[in-house]
Amino acid sequence: MGRGRSSGGDWGSVSGELDNIDLYSLRIDRSASLDDDHMSSSVLPDRSETHRRTSSTGGDRIPPQLPQVFDGGEALIDIAALHDAARITDWSSVLALSQSHPESAMYVGKEGWNALHHACDRRCPHVDVMDSLLTAYPEALVQTNDKGWTPLHRACRNKTSRDVVKLLLRKYPELGKRAATMRCNDGRSALHYALLYDAPDGVVDLLLQADPDAVLDEDRDHVTPLGCIWDKYANSFEGKRMLQILRPFDGEGWESGGNAENAEGGEISPRSDKEAAEKRVREVMEKDQPALKPLQNSWKKANTLLRAYFRFPPQEDKSDETSKPSPEPISRRKWRVFHATCAIKCHPKLLLMARALHPEEALEVDENDLFRADHHVKPFPNPQSNQLSNRTALHFAAMSPLSGREGRNVIKLLLKLNPLAARHVDGYGSLPLHLICQNVHKMQWADCGPKDIYEAYTEASSVRDGIGRTPLHCIAIYVSQNKHSSPARPSPLPTQTARGPVAGLALDESVVHNLAVANRIAASMPDDSGRLPLHYLAEKAEEWTPDVTSILTAHPAAAQTRAGPSTFNQLPLHMAASSPDARPSLIMNLVIANPRAASIMDGMGRLPLHLAVDSGRTMWDRGIDSIYSAYTPAISAPEESPRRWTVLHIAAASPSAGRDLIEHIIGLAENLASIPDGEGKYPLHLACATNKSWREGGVQAIFDADPSVGLLEDVNRLLPFHVAAIRSCANCEISPHGGDSNSHNESTNSTAEDDTFNNDLESLEVLFNLLTAQPSIVQL
Repeated sequence: MGRGRSSGGDWGSVSGELDNIDLYSLRIDRSASLDDDHMSSSVLPDRSETHRRTSSTGGDRIPPQLPQVFDGGEALIDIAALHDAARITDWSSVLALSQSHPESAMYVGKEGWNALHHACDRRCPHVDVMDSLLTAYPEALVQTNDKGWTPLHRACRNKTSRDVVKLLLRKYPELGKRAATMRCNDGRSALHYALLYDAPDGVVDLLLQADPDAVLDEDRDHVTPLGCIWDKYANSFEGKRMLQILRPFDGEGWESGGNAENAEGGEISPRSDKEAAEKRVREVMEKDQPALKPLQNSWKKANTLLRAYFRFPPQEDKSDETSKPSPEPISRRKWRVFHATCAIKCHPKLLLMARALHPEEALEVDENDLFRADHHVKPFPNPQSNQLSNRTALHFAAMSPLSGREGRNVIKLLLKLNPLAARHVDGYGSLPLHLICQNVHKMQWADCGPKDIYEAYTEASSVRDGIGRTPLHCIAIYVSQNKHSSPARPSPLPTQTARGPVAGLALDESVVHNLAVANRIAASMPDDSGRLPLHYLAEKAEEWTPDVTSILTAHPAAAQTRAGPSTFNQLPLHMAASSPDARPSLIMNLVIANPRAASIMDGMGRLPLHLAVDSGRTMWDRGIDSIYSAYTPAISAPEESPRRWTVLHIAAASPSAGRDLIEHIIGLAENLASIPDGEGKYPLHLACATNKSWREGGVQAIFDADPSVGLLEDVNRLLPFHVAAIRSCANCEISPHGGDSNSHNESTNSTAEDDTFNNDLESLEVLFNLLTAQPSIVQL
């Protein structure tokens, strides 16, 4: 890169000044940032270790010691000279020092600022200076100060030139992309700052290419970069005045059902008025008048951000020799801003603007045009897939994270514009009702929109999607994973569904309850895996809830119905017993619904009691006890599989099962300790093969139940003592990885060493007690 390039100011040739720098007389000035986020310090600080942090997280990790720089045995410059030169904008010295003494770029001063922080904060206009700093110490890109700012944050905050930002992002692409994705202590990305402080042209485009997902990332105040543009304008006095042009569209959709009194605009405009309003909005956006420029610019910027978020190139064709071409030709993907605003959580006026400018898009079908991985709902289509998404705007609204009244308003608006969308099956076989039933943000029946979509096409409740699931299946899968799940009901199964609060919701607001009541047949329909909705609740729920009651009430025979071969033909009780999250209330009520299930083996030859003991439970709780009480012979029944394990074998082999569970099992059937499995292994052999301790791990309880087993060999001719010795040797061979001196690996290694040490002690304890109890073992 050429020397002396400048984007402004009286720079001249920096490289020509290198020989004239007086390194001894370099002024020391440790004042910090000069903007509103400044760090005040006019006194020479103590060079304590806390001033030399190089942590990439803004923490208190101390870096390796940095020595002073020497020449011929005499000190030439202080290690902080480069840092101080950047602080006082002495760019000639910065260039010279970063080339002659690159190690000094590692120095971190007060409050976590490095030289690159200061160069970006001081808006260094010289690309060759920044290039030299980056070359000296690339990791400075991802270092954060005490406020969580990276140099990229400071560059975007203080309007550093596009060329410098481009260098920060692309000289070291991996580090640059990482810096673009990092958030400061306020939760803001570099994109937040670039938009808030009007970064130079081209900077935002560079950031969008590096991290398009940042567009909808909320900061600590729940403001997104998109909100920095549109919400800021829409909520301003000027914005509110100009956006009165959207008033005819306020509350649209409420006239087709719903409560018109809740419409923001009060009176509902007839269609002719809306057509006139659409024309008026288009005219406003096309007029070349200074008073309209703020609205037009805000819309243009918001549209650009949304395009980037959904992996479209910017509308403007800005040439850039290093820009990578779009992975998908523009001609094969159509940008529909109305679809995009329906798919996200955004300001209501932004969606109404898209609706006013492009009402025809409510009738159009998306064919893999919008794509990105969404963390909350079913992934958007893969652009490389041959399967078309075939989705309407209503499908996207059903998947949107926008909840509550605003989310419902969008759905009612779309149903008004395109009533047939509720009947439209997408490329995955899903109706909008399927998709909204998978959305954890829209769990309220009436308040979030499921009721409106259902009423627009009631037959949807019986329609199967591409994998055979009805909407009731979909909601049963997701209901136990969201905050609106019903509370525990430990009492026996009620005969009637009670109306009461459901984690802050009335039962009539439960989507599960309303779908089960509206269409009982759906509760009896298996999906392609053979699961009924009750199977999914038994498999995934924690507590017995009114939702489970509703499904079981709709189809009582579900408790006696096996799922398909892919789930080993299990009954709901098998699934609940297998789940480590299932609490006693769920298991107890499933036993009440079908007591015989406790005596039925699944496709793997295991009884519910086997599964419950093997689920990771640490003690004998009411759930296990209810299964045992329903079929007491299960305590001694072996699995119908080659290994032939009893529940004591299972508990002995389980790392989580402790003394309480093991002693309870032995108390019910002491002879279990004397029964070998299909390989001739006794429970004591299995217990000695785990990392169980002698007393608290339950090994002593198993030994005391039948001490003679200590002298019995398994199929491999190993005594329990031999098994424990082999385990002890295996623990000794496990050692943490070495060679890395960073704090994270040191912490990991320390934890691994502690675990290994504890395991060694437990192994030795078992060996010692076996040897003490039966000294003759050493002769066998």
